[in-house]
This record gives sequence, structure tokens and C-alpha cells, in this order.
Amino acid sequence: DPAGLGIAQPGRTLWLGPRGRSGAILDVARLLERAEVGGSPPLAEVLAAAPAGARVAILSDFLGDEDAILAAAAHRTAAGGEVHVVHIVAREELDPGEGSTLTFDPESPDVKRALSGATLPVYRERFAQWRERLARRCHERGIRYVQVVTDEQPHRVVRRVVSQEIEGTA
Repeated sequence: DPAGLGIAQPGRTLWLGPRGRSGAILDVARLLERAEVGGSPPLAEVLAAAPAGARVAILSDFLGDEDAILAAAAHRTAAGGEVHVVHIVAREELDPGEGSTLTFDPESPDVKRALSGATLPVYRERFAQWRERLARRCHERGIRYVQVVTDEQPHRVVRRVVSQEIEGTA
């Protein structure tokens, strides 16, 4: 199937229209090299601008415009489209370690949170609840959801996403 790519950037979107030729992977790699990491650009706008009828995959940490993304994705699924969410979670978010530590958001370094023996269990519980709620919200809207951790091998992630699609369990 032809594949395209839209990358939300602060103040702009990088686009690669759908293509099915053999050089498409190289085109995608070139566009990814141009992408700037950081900030929380609005993904919902990119999703809304994707071609009608396109199968869409959203890769995000969902720490930005979660509600707007899910609304745009639900609109696509209600119209018969297919949307996949790949929720990217950093290993350090899942396991910040024991003891006291000061964490920060790498996309917004001014956002800092102190975790200590008393606050660490509360953080872990709330973070787990939020991830479960996000997965449930996706499923309720007909959006296929999979969580991946940043230290997972990409080829294993792809296999896991594809196997869920085949089994219909996503």
C-alpha cells in the first residue's frame, strides 16, 4: 500500500505524500532526518489534514493535545477510517528508580518534578492509571492502541503492532 508521512513540528508540519514506489523508505528516512525533536506541536491538526480514507498511525507520548487527537481520530474511525495509536513511553517514566530524584520533561526542561520515597508510589500508580485510561479511550472510539517503550527494538514493535492488527486484538 502507498504510505505517506506527516510530522508535527513547532510552527509547521513536514509532509510526504503517499507513495508506493521502491524508494519510499528512503524518502521517509530523509524526511525524518529533517524533523526537529521537541515541544508539543498539535498532532490533531496533522491528523485532520491526512488524506480521507488513509490508514493513519499516530506515534506520540500523548503528553500534549490528547483530547484533540482522540477527537480527530474518533472522527476518522466514525467515517470508516482506520487509526492506530502507538503510545511511546520512556523506560525512565515507567521505572524512575528508587530513592529521591528530580525528573524533568525533556521537551520542556522547565517542567520539573521531585520524586521521593513518599511520592514515587503515587506517581507510578497515577501514571499507570493514565495509560490505562488512554488505552480504554482509544478502544471506545474504535482506535487501535499499543504502548511501546523507548528501549524496545523497532522490528519487535512493528511485529507486535502488525500481529495485533491481524488478530484484531488491538
